[in-house]
Amino acid sequence: MPTKVRCVLFDFDGTLATVSEPKEAALKTAASLLSQTSGVDFQRALKTLQDLQKEMELTQALDRDEWWREAASRLEINLASDTAVAEITKSYWEAWGLRSRLFPDALSTLSRLKRGGLLLGIVANTDGKKGLKRDRMARALPLSLFDVVIVAGDDLPAKKPNPEPFALALSYLGLGPESCLYVGDDPLVDVPGAKAAGLTTALISASAQGRPDLLLGKLRQLPLLLSKSLLVDDRH
Repeated sequence: MPTKVRCVLFDFDGTLATVSEPKEAALKTAASLLSQTSGVDFQRALKTLQDLQKEMELTQALDRDEWWREAASRLEINLASDTAVAEITKSYWEAWGLRSRLFPDALSTLSRLKRGGLLLGIVANTDGKKGLKRDRMARALPLSLFDVVIVAGDDLPAKKPNPEPFALALSYLGLGPESCLYVGDDPLVDVPGAKAAGLTTALISASAQGRPDLLLGKLRQLPLLLSKSLLVDDRH
């Protein structure tokens, strides 16, 4: 573990912004549209999408257009056109955006770290369509707070848990991995990729699954925990 952290990189969904409610609402919106256009039972469509979501997230297959095509195949229905598929994706992300919120302690924590002289960044996976994730993040918080923003899958082909997005962020910052901490919420995606790139890892979770270096109950605990762990210069 480094003696001093000079930068903190963050995941976005589930780390800085809520994910459970918007994800549920978005999936219900997609299921409703599949039901309306095909006549398939809504609950059957929803259950199919819930199962599919777990599979796609596990493999980081994040293009929602492909989700609906696969769901249609499993439900044995036909989606009329690519336009119909795109309309489901558009409605899905609109529903997500309406319910997505920054965690209450997100901006205050980021501001405190910034005032302490730390560089800040985001390393997040694509939403499946180039530019969509960056636009979502820009609507939620001022990206000017961050010294680097990497959307893995958009800015480079590799997605987390591949270490390449983390290495790209470090190259932009001009820092080695020993100087940086990565904060995420997914033990299967965030921790392995950051560790493989040589970063110290912090997980916002009640479980130490993934074996992060630091475990946070809440994001707001991060500045104090960094100080107590002697990971930052106590003059900040």
